[in-house]
Amino acid sequence: MKGLKRICTILTTIFISGCASQNIDDVYVENVKPSNGVVWGTMSYSGVYADYQLHFQNMDTEESTFISLNSNVNEDGVFAISLPEGVYRIVGWQVSSPFLSIYKKGEAHQSFVSSHQKLTYIGRVHFEQKAPKAGESPVITATLAEHFSIDASLLSNSYNYLDQQSRVFKAHMQYGEICAGCIERSIVTAAQSR
Repeated sequence: MKGLKRICTILTTIFISGCASQNIDDVYVENVKPSNGVVWGTMSYSGVYADYQLHFQNMDTEESTFISLNSNVNEDGVFAISLPEGVYRIVGWQVSSPFLSIYKKGEAHQSFVSSHQKLTYIGRVHFEQKAPKAGESPVITATLAEHFSIDASLLSNSYNYLDQQSRVFKAHMQYGEICAGCIERSIVTAAQSR
């Protein structure tokens, strides 16, 4: 009973109702959706873009959401978001600057499960910008890799109030390039073409 009470207390501080992509930093909430799980990992990049995003979709409801470096990732590179229970599929990524957005969308092979009262680790998302040749667009790749021991330490340092050992598990992810076969598109804003 004491353990269940502790879990309920922790979940109350973690889950935020009404927003599928709520960051774990927002911990003081009265309305809790107890059917949510927490999906976490880390995000890193090499490049000069203003924002980096990972997009995914609930396979049952087809509701889409994303993790954004600007709003869901802390200074240690850790993200932890509350999601309703269900199976989710990664459907793409996007990088943005003030004048250009590059995105890849489609059906990726990476999927994960958000489970009630679990902290599900999906991996480290890394965006890399390769130097373009003169006159060419930048080449950007996004990869998903398993760095569980390092990332678990970052999670613990970021959110030391979490008793994560009993509730953390690794999703059975297909690691490698994200959305490798998806179509890449670029959007140049009007400000760029002036």
